This record gives sequence, structure tokens and C-alpha cells, in this order.
Amino acid sequence: MDWNVFFSTYAQASAAIIGIIAAFTIAKLITENGEYETLKMNLII
Repeated sequence: MDWNVFFSTYAQASAAIIGIIAAFTIAKLITENGEYETLKMNLII
């Protein structure tokens, strides 16, 4: 078994999983920020 292939595949899979988690986290933060701005505008009016 070639260990270079194993570790390369492991690194790529880990990076993909971290990227997916980061994308969902950023999307959640953007959504929360939009809801916060809407509530803030309703309080001002």
C-alpha cells in the first residue's frame, strides 16, 4: 500500500468536509444577520 496516496486522499476528504461545514456556518451567520437587521428596523419604526 502506498501511504502517500492514503494521506493525500485523507487530506482532501478532510478539507472537503471542513469546507462544507464552513459554508453552512457562513450561510447561517448571513441569515442571522438579516433577521437581526429586520428586527432592528422594526424597533426603530
